[in-house]
Amino acid sequence: MNAKLNRACLLLVFAVLLKQCSFYMSQKLIISDTWQDNPCTHCGACCAYFRVSFYWAEEEDGGGTVPVAATEKLNDFFCCMKGTNQPHPRCMHLQGDIGKTVSCGIYEKRPSPCREFEQSWEYGQPNEACDRARAAHGLAPLTAKEHLLRQANSNAHPLNRH
Repeated sequence: MNAKLNRACLLLVFAVLLKQCSFYMSQKLIISDTWQDNPCTHCGACCAYFRVSFYWAEEEDGGGTVPVAATEKLNDFFCCMKGTNQPHPRCMHLQGDIGKTVSCGIYEKRPSPCREFEQSWEYGQPNEACDRARAAHGLAPLTAKEHLLRQANSNAHPLNRH
């Protein structure tokens, strides 16, 4: 009797884990589909146009997350991402080709200016800084129509329906 009970318990645990694993995989698909629809992953212009300056305490040695080796000291209070403090800036952690496929080598540890930078129309209005960076690299500005189409396509994805 104990062997049958143990086997039944193991099967039940296995079924629950399998269901959780399936749920996790579907969430990963939603995240990856949403990420692929993000125009930032096909741009990267802001990472190669602006000096990315921020308060020094965002660095790891100040209690933050940004790797110290990725930064350059500007003064006693501010630092910037290496590669962005020059006439033709390009963050050292920008990977890929601008206007094609790009990513950030320290995405989870990026500083506040990167976290807070908004793509045009992300919140229903243009971002002049985004448009300027894109123009400097020969890219057209993002439009409200494109943003609405991306939202509609994302909402139409079967895994995004609740």
